[in-house]
Amino acid sequence: MKRHHHYVQSVQRRLITSCGGHRMDPAMTSHHAHKLTELRIDQHNLNGQHIVVKQLRDYCIHNKVDLALIQEFPSKNRIIKGLDHDPIRCIVGSTGQKPGAAIIVFNVELEVTVLSNLSSVYFTVITVRIGREIINFVSSYFKFNILTVEFVMRLDVILNEMKGETVICADVNAHSPLWMCDASNNTARVKGRKIEDLIEKHQLTVHNNNRRTHRCNRVGMGTSNIDVTMTTARVAGRISRWKVIKGITKTLLDDINFLLKILSEKLLYTFSIFFLIIFFLYGSMLSEFSTGLHFLKMIV
Repeated sequence: MKRHHHYVQSVQRRLITSCGGHRMDPAMTSHHAHKLTELRIDQHNLNGQHIVVKQLRDYCIHNKVDLALIQEFPSKNRIIKGLDHDPIRCIVGSTGQKPGAAIIVFNVELEVTVLSNLSSVYFTVITVRIGREIINFVSSYFKFNILTVEFVMRLDVILNEMKGETVICADVNAHSPLWMCDASNNTARVKGRKIEDLIEKHQLTVHNNNRRTHRCNRVGMGTSNIDVTMTTARVAGRISRWKVIKGITKTLLDDINFLLKILSEKLLYTFSIFFLIIFFLYGSMLSEFSTGLHFLKMIV
């Protein structure tokens, strides 16, 4: 099915934003977003460089990226210069002076709600509604000089609070074989184990693969993969074409790009009916079991 997009080159209409000087509404009415078959998502650590903002913006517009989940970006008073104007929606979840995570919405047809109660300095959390489907997105920056356990606890709270499918793009500043990262750095490996425990607890899927995953290459420090893409179980099978792309921006960090398949209205309706039938059958079985157990107790 054809993707129905109206991107920043051609659309002039009222938008929501939370990045500097623009009025912010909780959501935006969508006319065509329910016809999307997939979302194109970008994940990038900007390494605090101003020139990278423009390069990433131009890349996302040219390649019709729907959402960009970014970390460690240059900002002043929550404004990211180059992403602070309509119709781009720049969502920074924190009210702090130096936020570490943001989500940029390039597809103006998406209906977005910012979850301010779950967002903080290093976490930006939103929901995207496409037709009847709601998907949560979390952008996070685990700052290297803050205890990893603090970020793990915060993400644990977020995952416990949110319902439904969730996509997490995080710069975790930690090493683990789960995201194809060399475990020779003992400190980074200890941090990685704490994140592994969270992944196991919430049954998250890590989408980093072993194809060109060395995103960061610093002279004298070697290579590493500390940018991780995770999803909850129900959405994991709908992620495709996860890859690392080199040369998009002039930074030490490469770019991550992937697709998220959107369920059709018909399929969502079918799933709803299926689970409703299972619910009633399961409830009926429990009722019959309870009645039988009560009868046995009377006999005994």
